[in-house]
Amino acid sequence: MAFAGELAFGDSPTHVHALSTGPVNDLKINFYGTAASRAGIRVEFDADPALYDAREIESHQDRLIRVLEHVAADPGRPVGDVDVWAPGERERVLVGWNGEVRGVRGVSLPVLFAEQVERSAGAVAVVCGGGL
Repeated sequence: MAFAGELAFGDSPTHVHALSTGPVNDLKINFYGTAASRAGIRVEFDADPALYDAREIESHQDRLIRVLEHVAADPGRPVGDVDVWAPGERERVLVGWNGEVRGVRGVSLPVLFAEQVERSAGAVAVVCGGGL
């Protein structure tokens, strides 16, 4: 936004309203104002309606509030230690959305690579710029 701080005309207070911050391809969070201003800080969430419904935007707002509350309560706490998940979200994302569980062999990448070389010894391994 063009006016990073508070905008005033003499003794007359004003309210700045952004008409557009540009196209939103996903989710955009805008912060306006300063803690020292009369109006405080305003936060706006702009989201592509093809990607987010009102419930999803509200969930993102709740996550931001959780982070800000934790940071305000313990300013020395690293932000990376703040849990942004709502109750049940971590389980849903890490377990529910991951589909079928499959066993994985306990071997290293070099072993897997060597096995693939044995299976397809005569196959082209790398192509660059149309050549081998």
